[in-house]
Amino acid sequence: MIVSLAVSTAMSAFGQYLLEAFPLVQLLLTMLNTLVSLALFTLLFGAIYTVLPETPIS
Repeated sequence: MIVSLAVSTAMSAFGQYLLEAFPLVQLLLTMLNTLVSLALFTLLFGAIYTVLPETPIS
């Protein structure tokens, strides 16, 4: 989740920089931010379920 927060912050800062030059950049970066966050959470969720079944429950 920290990686997702860092990527989101970087995209937001980059978006503010490019907003002056291109008005549609904010919409594109918002969509990209959502897709990157979804992909990261999906990978983390998948990693949890690859490790979790190997631990015995007593």
